[in-house]
Amino acid sequence: MVEVLKQPQYRPVPVEKQVAIIYAATNGSLDPLPVAALQRYERELHAFLDAKHAELLKLLREKKELTDDVKAKLDAALADFGKLFKP
Repeated sequence: MVEVLKQPQYRPVPVEKQVAIIYAATNGSLDPLPVAALQRYERELHAFLDAKHAELLKLLREKKELTDDVKAKLDAALADFGKLFKP
């Protein structure tokens, strides 16, 4: 969990991306990964969400809550990304 909470100095991570990575960490998506791969996972997840699921990021930013609908979309996006990410 500590690895996903780290942010580059003077470059804060937008809250919607923080929500996505914390959700992934607390719901088991990161469990099979070695600690050394977590920073790359986070960077690539952010890029994936920007490219393929921008509407989900907008929804997280605007709703400011994890409704069942938002969770379902986030679970689907994380599952899609999990198929692509190889540690």
